[in-house]
Amino acid sequence: MRDKDESPSFESDLNSPEDVTSVDAKDGAELPPEPKEPRKLFGFGGSRKSEDEIKSNRTHHDNRVVPQIERGDEASERHWYDRFTSSRTSQPKSIVNDEAEQSRQRKLYDEAERLFQEQRYAEASKLLKPLTKKKQSFLQIARFWNVEPEYREDHNRVREDSMFLLAESYFKEERFSEAKDYYEVLLKEYPSTRHLNTATKRLFVVGRTWLGFPEFATSDDVTPVNLEDPRATPIPKKQRPPHAWVLIPNFTDKHRPTFDTPGNALDALKSIWMYDPRGPLADDAIMMTASHYFRVGNFSEADRYFSMLREEYPNSPHLQTSFVLGSHVKLMSYQGASYDEKQLEDARQLKESTLRLFPNLPEKERLKDELAKIEEARAQRLWDLVELYGRKRKPKAQIIYAEELLQTYPKSSYAPQAREVLAKLRAPHVEKPTIGTRVLDSLPRLRKPPDEGVEFDPRGSARLNEDLPSVNDHKPGKNDPELLGMPR
Repeated sequence: MRDKDESPSFESDLNSPEDVTSVDAKDGAELPPEPKEPRKLFGFGGSRKSEDEIKSNRTHHDNRVVPQIERGDEASERHWYDRFTSSRTSQPKSIVNDEAEQSRQRKLYDEAERLFQEQRYAEASKLLKPLTKKKQSFLQIARFWNVEPEYREDHNRVREDSMFLLAESYFKEERFSEAKDYYEVLLKEYPSTRHLNTATKRLFVVGRTWLGFPEFATSDDVTPVNLEDPRATPIPKKQRPPHAWVLIPNFTDKHRPTFDTPGNALDALKSIWMYDPRGPLADDAIMMTASHYFRVGNFSEADRYFSMLREEYPNSPHLQTSFVLGSHVKLMSYQGASYDEKQLEDARQLKESTLRLFPNLPEKERLKDELAKIEEARAQRLWDLVELYGRKRKPKAQIIYAEELLQTYPKSSYAPQAREVLAKLRAPHVEKPTIGTRVLDSLPRLRKPPDEGVEFDPRGSARLNEDLPSVNDHKPGKNDPELLGMPR
């Protein structure tokens, strides 16, 4: 036995029977010892080649050492951990099936394209429709992840071309509803498709066809606006597109959708600038949409699309028309002095910008007349406040707004009435204060106490004509800077 203090030795015992050399009984020659069988752990392991054999099986290729795999007993050549990995030399069955499926789809597409060239659109549609379907698993349909499936899938060129050719077949057959659907799906799922320009052209034709082939709105469609009484403004004759009834279904005409033909037309125009915002037809689609809302009398929506055209497409040929008609629809949206003034102020600013940007505008005189009407309408809003506080018997508020009306709009038709109100209330003559007067009024030591029975403007916007003490008449007091030896 080994003592407790003696450390275990990991060296091989020389007296062990495994290391003893065997001697042949016949010739007495000494034989080399037999190699030991490597230990196997839980059934794994096996004979491995020595380093000399591994180095001899290597070749140099492109300055890299590539091992040469010998075809033999796979169990002896592969390690125990290789049994759990797939073979790299064999091709997966899914790849083979995908290649076969793509080859079959390409043959069907070529046949459908031949039928399309022969103008046999119905037969081509039957072959193309199965090619446009997307094969998705249950997890992709349920969307259990946040990433969209199309970003993980490879680009299917056959499906893209089949979808476009199917939409073209429906378009040639004048089945515009089905063609619109497939054009929109094509632009949505393949935003960088090479059929982008053709698809947008087709959608523009579909939209114009459903709207009755209208032209773009011009300044000739403008009617004068009565800003003093907007309700008395003559309403322009609304040009409703054909088949504008929304709730009446369509079961006979294959050129139109089942419901809401104008709404689907606007949806087709919207797809143009949504999926191709820098394309050649984006500004035309927006202008067509704004013209439609302008003709049907929806001025708020027309204003929104005219504003979009001015802001997003400054190089558009419709820019001048969008300024002229945009300022007009803002005036048409104004509801009177009892409502918000924002539309009136926006219209004034837009008309002034139009005159600055386009000095040679044919509608120049008309825009100037409308600007004068806008100033008159703004004066009317102040006069309505004067009358309101008169009914409430608040003379001070009447004086405030009458003074503001005279100072801001002295040439308006309401200025004489404002002067009569001030004379009736026995208010002194009001003049616009200068900068020097405001400075003197701000000094507390020069301010004269008000006399009894005289009403002052509580806002301080105007100064009454009263004699103030002169600076030369000032007598130094106890705390005057002059007595203290300080410059004034």
